Amino acid sequence: SMRLKLAGFAVVVAMLSPLTAQTAPCNSLNDSNDIVRPLVSFTGLQTWAYQIAPTQSLTVQAVRLFTENRFEPNEHMSLSIWSHNGATQFPRQSLGRGTFVVDTTGPKWQGTNLDRKVSLIGGEKYWIVWEEPGGSQIPIEPQPATRVPVARLSGSSWAAGGFGAVKYRLYCSLLDDATVIPAGPACAQGTGATGTVFSNHVPTVGNADFSLEATGYGPSSPGVWFLGGNLAWVPLPLPGAPAGCSLNTDVIITVPAMTGSGPVNSSSTNGHAVLGIAIPNVPALAGGAFQGQFAAVDFSASAAIPVVSSNALKLLLF
Repeated sequence: SMRLKLAGFAVVVAMLSPLTAQTAPCNSLNDSNDIVRPLVSFTGLQTWAYQIAPTQSLTVQAVRLFTENRFEPNEHMSLSIWSHNGATQFPRQSLGRGTFVVDTTGPKWQGTNLDRKVSLIGGEKYWIVWEEPGGSQIPIEPQPATRVPVARLSGSSWAAGGFGAVKYRLYCSLLDDATVIPAGPACAQGTGATGTVFSNHVPTVGNADFSLEATGYGPSSPGVWFLGGNLAWVPLPLPGAPAGCSLNTDVIITVPAMTGSGPVNSSSTNGHAVLGIAIPNVPALAGGAFQGQFAAVDFSASAAIPVVSSNALKLLLF
């Protein structure tokens, strides 16, 4: 991963009126409080599944769980939505997946965008599948709460795990926050997956752990982060690139990167990249803003310029 200090590119910061977007989940369970059972998972890579059955049809783009991991800093988690196997009553096939860096600062809502929009049919059963590096806070609320079937991957087979009051949120848009706003389109790779950018942190003045994350790309793909300050920028199509690819920010600084190729319990997981941006504790920065975007080589693309681009994120410092 790469890490910058905001003071090192203070020219990026531009003043603007406060941003207000914060999208509510389109489906959730046990998310009205921040209470979890004091349980952590087994050591080593673990894969858990929680059955869901939305009452309305949805097109899901992102998922969050209420969790943390204090034992495996710089490693990752993944979240995916799977179809349901009626014969086995276990997960059947992944429909969309994303990865994110483990948070070690205490239980919180954290998650990722999915590499595909996942259409769920109201009343049908699906599964949220969670890969984690071991030693993670289990996202289960104490009773009384609404419980769902739980499964755990044992080797290559699913095993029943009883019932648990999982705390999850599904989003029918890319992840955002009141001061973290997606902007501009992301374009699909030759595989059909779409890479996007998000953050599980808020850009507060003094937050040395702030970072941008890119998920949904191919493994070991050369890439670049673009950072700019013109929040009125209009997306600019990239000639020769795959359809729908665009430059969604002005470019003041570029930072080279490489997507990972390892499992989630590693410091460089498959198709993921992270850019750490330490925000100095300088009160004068409050009210400023900048934006970032990621682009990477797509080895599956047939376009003349095989480069795919993410959405941008507009970020307001406070």
